[in-house]
Amino acid sequence: MEDEDTEERYRQHLAALISRTKSRGGTRYFNQYVNRCRDEAAIAYPKGAAAARKKDTAAGGILGALAALFSIFG
Repeated sequence: MEDEDTEERYRQHLAALISRTKSRGGTRYFNQYVNRCRDEAAIAYPKGAAAARKKDTAAGGILGALAALFSIFG
């Protein structure tokens, strides 16, 4: 039986891919590794990846707006 293509399954699969090895480099190399894992997880769970990307983009927009608001007062 194939796993259902949901955001939760995508995030679980992504976490498993990222945790399969430890980063041996700096932040730049780790970010590249995470991006490759995201691509691989998106292939396995395309609908879940789209839902996660949509939610992450919305959260990023809200956090960016809050940061801009606090920078005005700071």
